[in-house]
Amino acid sequence: GIRIVASHIDSPRLELKGRPVDGSQGFALFQTNYHGGIKTYQWTNIPLALVGRVDRKDGKTVEINVGLDADDPIFMIPDLSPHTARDQMKKSARDVVAHEQLDPIAAHGPHGEDGKFKASEWVFRHLKFAYDIDPADLVSAELSLVPAMAPRDMGLDRRLIAAYGQDDRLAAFASMVAAFEAKKLPHTTIIQFADNEESGNVNVSGASSTYLPDLVSELAYAELGDAYRQPLFTRALRASRALSIDVNPGVNPMSPGAWELTNAPRLGYGVNIKLYGRGFDANSEFIAWTRNALDEANVPWQTTTYKVGRAGGGTLGRELARLNIDTIDFGVPLLSIHTPVAVSDKMDVMALRDAIAAFISHTD
Repeated sequence: GIRIVASHIDSPRLELKGRPVDGSQGFALFQTNYHGGIKTYQWTNIPLALVGRVDRKDGKTVEINVGLDADDPIFMIPDLSPHTARDQMKKSARDVVAHEQLDPIAAHGPHGEDGKFKASEWVFRHLKFAYDIDPADLVSAELSLVPAMAPRDMGLDRRLIAAYGQDDRLAAFASMVAAFEAKKLPHTTIIQFADNEESGNVNVSGASSTYLPDLVSELAYAELGDAYRQPLFTRALRASRALSIDVNPGVNPMSPGAWELTNAPRLGYGVNIKLYGRGFDANSEFIAWTRNALDEANVPWQTTTYKVGRAGGGTLGRELARLNIDTIDFGVPLLSIHTPVAVSDKMDVMALRDAIAAFISHTD
């Protein structure tokens, strides 16, 4: 069998539509869609960066990265000031800012001699001048707006990390470190990074594609050659073990009542084994095997069960289990998941690295 450690590398963000530039009241606005579950009002009045790629018909790929460098301009979705927001403030949090209103300012006009170019026209002229991009090229683009804020230590003791994208790149980072530091592993090990988990594991880069079983099949064929048979492939999957890693909310000091605290994950207490119940858990034998691996490596761990009927989330675990692979869900607790800035504890990050190392090196 194989050891598989899976996490996802997409995070909540705003994506540019195929025809993304519009004008309003003298401003050029980027028209966006959202990726992943967000509270819309949290994405206003923060600096945003435009990142991604544009693929032209001639086969050339143009990389775009504007807003992350200190000298770059940034983009922003302007919210109403308190002076003019009386009607807005009567709305529920869900309706304060509609998803369709998440349109950052891209430019303000007019431009050119005698103001002959509207702001939206100027944006297209700038894209042509700076990147040799035509408006139609934006149809074949993957451009996103993400928080333009560098990771920072948080708190006087510097124990916490405040950063965008820790769901779930924190797990991807810990997986890479554990794999690179491994000396000699008892099993073939695959570190899987999947895209589009936040939208349901879709597309050819998502965990619902056949990429992983195809890879395992190719590895088996490379080893066995003409002796390869389909039953050998399915037996290899059945003998494998998978660790599905995704961060999860931790107990928040502002609202501890969001959890049933007996089964709640807390920052600084190590990795958490996710116990969803209702048929979604790993089987008890595999949980016991995992506990043994963690305890032998002196990795601190805790458990997580959401408040019944009041919370939930998804991971890559279901896609792995569909391949008949024993799969267990791990995570580390964060504060403010799916917001522009999430908070992790450095001790948990190190515990996750050590937990992954224990999982891939533990013998049966």
